[in-house]
Amino acid sequence: MKLTEIIKKHYKVLSNGNSMGENYPQWYKWFEQEEGHKMTLVTDLLERNVKDEFKAMAVTVMLTPRFGWLPKGMFLWENESWRYSADFLSADDLQLETFSRPLLEYTVEILCACIKYVNNMQSINDQLGGGATKRSILKRYNQVIRKLLSFLDVSDHLAQKLFSHFLLNEPMTWVKGKKGNYSRYTEFSGLLYDEYIPVIWKARADEDMRAIVEGELSGKTIPRKNTDIAIDRYIAHIEKRFLDGNQKAYSSDLALSQLEFIAYVAGNHEGEYFGLWKDFGSVIGFLESYSEKTLRIRQVLVMANVRSPSFIIKNEEAAIFYQYLMDNIPVSDEDRLKITNLIQQEQTARENAFRSKVEAAQAKRLAEGSILASMQ
Repeated sequence: MKLTEIIKKHYKVLSNGNSMGENYPQWYKWFEQEEGHKMTLVTDLLERNVKDEFKAMAVTVMLTPRFGWLPKGMFLWENESWRYSADFLSADDLQLETFSRPLLEYTVEILCACIKYVNNMQSINDQLGGGATKRSILKRYNQVIRKLLSFLDVSDHLAQKLFSHFLLNEPMTWVKGKKGNYSRYTEFSGLLYDEYIPVIWKARADEDMRAIVEGELSGKTIPRKNTDIAIDRYIAHIEKRFLDGNQKAYSSDLALSQLEFIAYVAGNHEGEYFGLWKDFGSVIGFLESYSEKTLRIRQVLVMANVRSPSFIIKNEEAAIFYQYLMDNIPVSDEDRLKITNLIQQEQTARENAFRSKVEAAQAKRLAEGSILASMQ
């Protein structure tokens, strides 16, 4: 069924059998009598005390990917039919919290239909034109879903349907600067750290993300790009939970479950990604708060981190931290030897740097003394 037909079908449900065309005369008059930018007039309708039928028409304009795809006769500005909703769509502009239940149901149906329609496009700019991309439109649809999930009851069937249409990753990689292709499951991270999203959806998203990780590690699926390796991005996004300011993003139980999963993966798969922790100490500190219950998790994560080819001990603070780990967590002889050697190397490098600094200062003083003596 074409998108236009889907819109007409659900509009009739909302308006108790009336067609959208029956409201066109009043719709036209609104834009003829009022002054202002056309899209401002569209969003302004959502603030007015008007029937849901007219608010639904405004919602339709804001959600339909391209204005030229709106039902015939509804779009008044033919010279802009190539424009796309991502130019204007804002979850806040929709004022979703003020919608009646029938209008919410209509909005969810149209939103999900639009997501399916855009997802089925073969290429980035397929049929869109005007600079529109699947990425820009679907990213905005995700924002609308997050807004709806923030206030819909978790048992509401609308919330269930919306979550099933939420994209954990952007639909394709995108180029940023000269460094290559990026996307990196930022949509998963955005939902995870959205303070208004109930934890049940964060846990569901986490389950889906784990399934992607396991699919890639088992060889059943292949990452789109080397910047899109799921376990790599999962670890990076989860680590943010333990950094300053993010501890309350979601429950400690979910955080512990995530680290248990990472430890499970680390215990069964070796990889460079386990050496990418930016603040491994915060992760271990969180686990230590659970005492003996997390000893095995700490042990596995430490081993995975130490065995990563990129693992180094770069400063005195790190040396003290890993010495502490060896004193408090069972470590194999091989890992203990590697850590001890790296601690010694760090200490030697630090001592050499200090010695070089002292020698440079002494040389500078001697040179200054020589110059001053020649000036006497």
